[in-house]
Amino acid sequence: MQGEIDLSLQSAFDLELSTVDATLLQRLRQLVIQQLKAATQSHRHPWHVAVVATCQGAEPRVRNVVLRSVGDPPLMLRFHTDLRSQKTEQIAENPNLEWLFYEHKTRIQIRLRSQARIVTQGSQWQAAWEATSLPSRRCYLGPWAPGTACEEPNVNLPSGMEHRNPSQEESHAGMQNFAIVNCQIDRMEWLYLRHDGHLRCAFERDTQDLWNASWLAP
Repeated sequence: MQGEIDLSLQSAFDLELSTVDATLLQRLRQLVIQQLKAATQSHRHPWHVAVVATCQGAEPRVRNVVLRSVGDPPLMLRFHTDLRSQKTEQIAENPNLEWLFYEHKTRIQIRLRSQARIVTQGSQWQAAWEATSLPSRRCYLGPWAPGTACEEPNVNLPSGMEHRNPSQEESHAGMQNFAIVNCQIDRMEWLYLRHDGHLRCAFERDTQDLWNASWLAP
């Protein structure tokens, strides 16, 4: 299955590149968004898990997150996190956040620059929590904040829950630690590493939510 998805991703971009005309850049942008939306529907999609980078003062911080949803327009990506995590503090101080998607078989890379916002209440947050599985909810039940120093290996789960999922009732305690992070994208960069020559382009969102496209030197 994984190989079939990889091939489908590569074939989709190769198909667009087979017709070089004035619409090519916008067709590539639309295909990127289409594939990002597809990545939210399957854990087998190469872009289901991404790297996100935040800033802590002058220093970068990176980690993997699961892409949970893609809205368009405006282009908005979302991931979930523990409200107690260091990334939420970093976003609160500096909302600049960058996404990186890469798949080593297709060698297609996407970089997305965004403004991030932490959400801990409201209908969207509530719907996201209700859609979260019990195994995922277990992650928000840890007695200590993620990153807390420990004297020995610690799975950070309530006593007795190391080898089982919480019940629906038990999982509700994790709601206080559950947050969604909405990221409005203002720049996209696409890079395709090909044997016969790499290709790279960028898309910049203006104040009218229109995308200005340009080719870049790889």
